[in-house]
Amino acid sequence: MFVLGISILACGFAQTGIQLVVFRAFQGIALAMHIPASVSIIANAVPAGRARNVGFSCLGLSQPLGFSFGMVLSGIMIERIGWRSGFYLCGAGILTNAILSAIYLPKINGETESLSKQDLAKKLWSEVDWVGGIIAGSGLALLSYIFA
Repeated sequence: MFVLGISILACGFAQTGIQLVVFRAFQGIALAMHIPASVSIIANAVPAGRARNVGFSCLGLSQPLGFSFGMVLSGIMIERIGWRSGFYLCGAGILTNAILSAIYLPKINGETESLSKQDLAKKLWSEVDWVGGIIAGSGLALLSYIFA
């Protein structure tokens, strides 16, 4: 969340188009780290059953709702107070949320098993679906290329 908030604030402070594109790329990388971490937090912090299902549902619903309302509100903000204000408000809100989360959310103790490099390599080789990942990644890359 800190990387995401800082990259969004940096977009607001960008002075050139190239800087804005670079900061937006960092924002995309931060989101790519943030979303799986959010799913992991729900999976580890909420016990299986109805509560976890509601947590995943809220996470899934918040993304399209945020996108929809964000498009409308950002259009109004651009017309009234300028395009930078959206980056400032969003970045400040995310950084505030990150600080409050670090202070108030309970800490989750993960597995503390330490693996040797050989054990880790064996685990990666046996537990990751490499063929499926390559096929899915290639398919998504080709689809992006076609749409571009």
